[in-house]
Amino acid sequence: MFCEGCGKNIPDNAKFCHHCGQKQWESAEGELQGSGAQGKEQKKPERSLESKVAIGILIAVVVIAALYFFIDGLSKFSNSL
Repeated sequence: MFCEGCGKNIPDNAKFCHHCGQKQWESAEGELQGSGAQGKEQKKPERSLESKVAIGILIAVVVIAALYFFIDGLSKFSNSL
């Protein structure tokens, strides 16, 4: 099998690469995966459109609130001078 980190050949039952020290992860069946540099990259699950919209709205609300308090603070500061 091959190291997931450096791609060098390592023993089939190795839990760590003796070349680079990378931990070799176990598959669902309990055997080590040794696909190395040739293996498929695991993809992160994508967020749904609804969650992207909700995050965008939340960011916009936070930015607007911050601007409001910043401008309100400036006006109070300038009135006190």
